[in-house]
Amino acid sequence: MLHTFSKLYGMAGLRLGVAAAHPDRLKELTSLGDNPLPVTAMAAGLASLRDPGLVAQRKADNALVRQNTVRWLGQRGVACVPSEANCFVVDLQSGGAAFSAAMAARGVVIGRSWPIWPQRVRVTVGTEAEMERFREAFAAVVSENS
Repeated sequence: MLHTFSKLYGMAGLRLGVAAAHPDRLKELTSLGDNPLPVTAMAAGLASLRDPGLVAQRKADNALVRQNTVRWLGQRGVACVPSEANCFVVDLQSGGAAFSAAMAARGVVIGRSWPIWPQRVRVTVGTEAEMERFREAFAAVVSENS
């Protein structure tokens, strides 16, 4: 089993993870190279593991912010793909790439659209304050294009 200390832990940039497996499997992993970790990454990981309520609280916080934002979009007639993750996909009905660029011009960077879904964009869930900024920029971009 591989586990990463990702965004949920607030450590996505540290590239920290753990592996639990049969010794033979672990030996295979070590053959991929010696990748020493910074002491700060190890200290952060240990501190996180010592706080048993951290993950549950972060999941709950993330879910609430995501639900509030998706609800806000829905109230404006904007559909989203159902999600339980730290992101969601917004169906803009047209021009996902142009919409992403317009949001970036307002200082809010959202995910890209895809060739198979050119009308959809990915939005990562941030803090409540960050998502309020997203909502402000979203409303402004929609208003400009109406």
